[in-house]
Amino acid sequence: MTISTPEEVNQILENIKLFAFDMDGVIRIGTHPVEGAEKIFPLIDKLNQKSLIITNECRYTPEEIIEDFTEMGIQLPPSPPPVLTAGQMVKQYLTEKAHRFPDENISIGIIGEQGLYDTINPITQLPNVEICETPPKYKTKNFLIVGTLNKIKISNLEKTLKWVKSNAKIILTCDDVADPSSKGDFTLGMPKHILHMTNFNVKTSPSYSCGKPNPIVARKILEQYPDIKPEEVLLIGDTLYTDIRLAEENSFKSLLVLSGNTKKEGIKSYVTEADIILNSIKELYTILKKRINPDSPL
Repeated sequence: MTISTPEEVNQILENIKLFAFDMDGVIRIGTHPVEGAEKIFPLIDKLNQKSLIITNECRYTPEEIIEDFTEMGIQLPPSPPPVLTAGQMVKQYLTEKAHRFPDENISIGIIGEQGLYDTINPITQLPNVEICETPPKYKTKNFLIVGTLNKIKISNLEKTLKWVKSNAKIILTCDDVADPSSKGDFTLGMPKHILHMTNFNVKTSPSYSCGKPNPIVARKILEQYPDIKPEEVLLIGDTLYTDIRLAEENSFKSLLVLSGNTKKEGIKSYVTEADIILNSIKELYTILKKRINPDSPL
């Protein structure tokens, strides 16, 4: 597959009303914004279109991510909430479970950083839900949420084992195998790696991932923008098996950027294909700018 031409991109953009950006590898790499990131959100606003960030990151709350972006010089739209995280998807999934089984007590264990705890914690306002350090001895529906860790400690693995042995349903924040903020490098702090280290077989044992490409993410996006149809959403991501697959399976349009996890030489190894391929969002910014000012050079 080759880099899309401006004409090919514009053909897709004709019907787009919402730009849904992945975060790491797309808007930022590590702690640095990708070129064009500071300008693209105000430009989309000028075009009277919507934008948001949808990320499998779970270590930080949406508010912390917005604050981090502001420090980078990236101003996100004020409303609706401009950031959706994998932690929020887990919270939505468990909230739906709690409402579906109002007469059952639900106990939740969490393996993750403080941002994941802070994101999930409001669910304890429901009368049948509690967050516990260890599985309760009384009868409950047990769930273990496994998120990304900056550093794995022995205590994390011990806690994971206790919950696994309690027959807790395992909820992963995402299926990613590389830390999204580490330029695609292999890291041991990802949910699947944590489970592997406790000899939990994630291939044959039941587990559920709430991040992209789970359709719960697409449903949340469309709930937040009820006037926008699936085919009017352009999902911009750097990972074929999460971002582009989510778009493909939910009738979104897709744009793959080669600034993060996926490189041009690796595209052929996946069945999933993107509608548009660009080197980075800088190229998207240039094409969008020309839609406002046709005399602007490409």
